[in-house]
Amino acid sequence: MINATFVFCDIVGFSRSDDDLQAQLICGLNAEVTHQLYHRLCEPDRSVIFLPTGDGLAIVLLEKDAARHFLKHDVINLVDRLMRFSLIMGGVKGLRIGVHRGPVSLIRDINGNLNVCGTAINDCQRIMDSAKANQVLFSSQAYRSLVGDSPEQDSLKFSDPVAIPVKHRLEVEVRIMFREGEPGWENTEPCPQGLLIGKKRRTQFIVKRLNELLHHPEKQIAIYEQSALSTFGIASQASNWPDDETDYVRLILDQKSKLRTLAGQERTMLKLVLRPIRRYSPVWMRVRCETLLEFLRSFRDSPNVDYVVVEDYEVPNRLVVKNGFSIEGYKMYDTSGYELSVIRTTTDEINEAIEAFEQVFNRQRSSQNKDDVITYFERLRDSCS
Repeated sequence: MINATFVFCDIVGFSRSDDDLQAQLICGLNAEVTHQLYHRLCEPDRSVIFLPTGDGLAIVLLEKDAARHFLKHDVINLVDRLMRFSLIMGGVKGLRIGVHRGPVSLIRDINGNLNVCGTAINDCQRIMDSAKANQVLFSSQAYRSLVGDSPEQDSLKFSDPVAIPVKHRLEVEVRIMFREGEPGWENTEPCPQGLLIGKKRRTQFIVKRLNELLHHPEKQIAIYEQSALSTFGIASQASNWPDDETDYVRLILDQKSKLRTLAGQERTMLKLVLRPIRRYSPVWMRVRCETLLEFLRSFRDSPNVDYVVVEDYEVPNRLVVKNGFSIEGYKMYDTSGYELSVIRTTTDEINEAIEAFEQVFNRQRSSQNKDDVITYFERLRDSCS
């Protein structure tokens, strides 16, 4: 086996392009890569292997002695060149790039061409799959090998480590590479194929996106939440939570605080669909109802906040921010709560989620008002005595 560094790149929106544009994109991508790595192609003992993937390219840089010294220079310059190419590509959304390092076996493919196989190259593809359009993800192995403790130069930056799921419920650690102040580099948290596993990761995602809204006070905001007792029914008393959930409690209370701050701003429209079907212990249910009632009463007269309670609606639980994201929660295996979350970010997906929400909301609004909802939860609280 031999160590190698892999650079996977994928053209986002390639399959929706016509045949002529697809050919132009692939020819352009190939030209950029071969130009940047021409010196490796001219070596007597080539240290680079190109593996076409249809809508992109896998580049394998073999760590032979003659080429090892130039590896960091090659990878950084190659990524820079690919990102510049991404900015000028027409008709598509850009590139996703993943960089990884690990051992591979050299083999010959069915055409007799040099190829590689191994877990490392498979992981690199999954890392790339987790990137957003115009985003570059470095695995921890690639980061340590190519960057290490070297100080960042010029505008080159790397994010703090982020864990992303890859396969079989395993995670890998990645860093986002970007050029500070330069257009086209996406440095927000990656969404691994739109999936988040675990309530902590889901809450981290929501907190980050709510924080972004708070830092852009000029934006008009529409938020839709559909859940059992709402974010606003989360008990603030730390003593009510298990000791082993300290990190999660801190995050979920941060989510609640940011959402409440947004709800109190004139620019925000907030709607809630509540369905308290989940049966907690009587003491815990009473605490949740009291906490939720505090919010409902405080926004009883607010024209920008509205809420209904329902006896049934189709899963999933959902939090939607118009023109932002829709995150849906699903129960996974025998865990409590909704531990598998699906993130949707396209305009069509977000609008579809809002339309489904509005159908449920408007059906209930025709037969109940805010006072009816408050009365409902007062009775539910009292039944838990």
